[in-house]
Amino acid sequence: STSTTPADEWHHFVILNQNNSGTYNVKIYKDGIEEVDTNFTKVKVDSSSGILGQSDTISYWNGSIDEIRIYNRTLSPEEINASYNAGTYRLYHNFTDLDNGIYTYTAYTQDLAGNTNNTETRTITIDYTLPVITLNTPTNYSWINTGTTIDLTITETNPDTILWSNDSYTTNHTLADPYDIDTTGWSEQTTDITIFANDSAGNTLEKTYTFRFDSGNAPTIQLNSPQNNTWQNTGVTIDLSISDTASLNTSWYTNGTANYTLTTPFDIDTTGWSEELDKQVQVWANDSTGNEHTIIYSWTFDDTVPTIDLNQPIDDYNSSSSTVTFIWTADDNLDTVLECNLTIDDIYNASNSSITSEQTQLIIAGIPEGHHNWSVTCEDQVNNTNTSSTWDFAVDTTNPVTEDISITPASPKTRQNLTCSFTITDNFFELTADIRWYNSTTLVSKYNQDNIVLTNNTEYTSQQIDMDDTTKDDYWSCNITITDRS
Repeated sequence: STSTTPADEWHHFVILNQNNSGTYNVKIYKDGIEEVDTNFTKVKVDSSSGILGQSDTISYWNGSIDEIRIYNRTLSPEEINASYNAGTYRLYHNFTDLDNGIYTYTAYTQDLAGNTNNTETRTITIDYTLPVITLNTPTNYSWINTGTTIDLTITETNPDTILWSNDSYTTNHTLADPYDIDTTGWSEQTTDITIFANDSAGNTLEKTYTFRFDSGNAPTIQLNSPQNNTWQNTGVTIDLSISDTASLNTSWYTNGTANYTLTTPFDIDTTGWSEELDKQVQVWANDSTGNEHTIIYSWTFDDTVPTIDLNQPIDDYNSSSSTVTFIWTADDNLDTVLECNLTIDDIYNASNSSITSEQTQLIIAGIPEGHHNWSVTCEDQVNNTNTSSTWDFAVDTTNPVTEDISITPASPKTRQNLTCSFTITDNFFELTADIRWYNSTTLVSKYNQDNIVLTNNTEYTSQQIDMDDTTKDDYWSCNITITDRS
């Protein structure tokens, strides 16, 4: 042998000697493996006795030899290997290229005398087809909710062991028909699930599937500004926060006209929207597993300022009282109640809520004498503000004073013309007078004078009474009525 043979171990040796036309080929097999292959031109063959385990009278084999066999033919390498592996008298035949299937076999033997014998018939199944693992639902690499059943089909004619494991656990789990995996209680994360399947022939298949797990909670939608159910100008930005614990997929909204996609930072620009009461905006969001959340918000959009009509006191009005009643009518395209401020002499004076299209009244006392102006400013719930026109008024609580009333001549004689003179003093200059002449107690209307415009603190003389209308012993009197603007 060419290799070292350790002591105290059993080994199997086969020596072949084959005559090939005078050349002897010698092969040595150790434990079923060929180690020597050499040729000799002469090998001694005679009738001398052979001794195994001794080369001469003094060299003996130091060991044990068992199951010595001598053949009168050359053994094939297969027979040598079978002898080594199976033991004495055990032979084998290698059948190749067999198809999958079930086979039976029987071994027969015959001696030189023709006696035969055989083994029982045995059955062997040939199976070199791998098991088939099919994922039915859900789709590989998809988002799924925890609790989703992973549905598999495993096809194998001769199944042996089928196991599964995920990267969240260290334990292999047996998988039986119908090959479903319950994911209840699994964490929100990306998880690899590995399926092992082998058959009784030892064919093994391993497949790994990946799923992204979601807890099943829908995305959250939060309104940051403006506050829900408030009045706003168009152009305001609706600020939203939309999030999901696993994977936000799609967000969109509608304002009643169309659907619009929402992307981060989830702002809605209301520029160009129509003015409208209680305009609804519906927002949707779903995640990759199909969990959906929707919410409806409502705003009133108004860009139109109120209109204000002043009613009382009229422009250039004169009041003889320091208490003045102010009346106006305010209107708005959407709002029904407006907040209005009364301003007197360009200074805020009082406020009041005004119902649109109806008159609003404020009574203000203690207004000092003099010239004044007033206006009204109104705003709606969006702070759309407008101011009315400005009207003037005056407060005059002082009566005019008539001074130096006299009739000329003071001591008239028969057939003389008469005149009445007087001087008026007032805190305002805009004065008028009505003059009436009486003969005794009888009004002489031909000499009536109405709405005479007077100059303050300046003497005025009436038209004269014609002498032809006077007679002896008449008693004439002059009656003067003075009116200022109040």
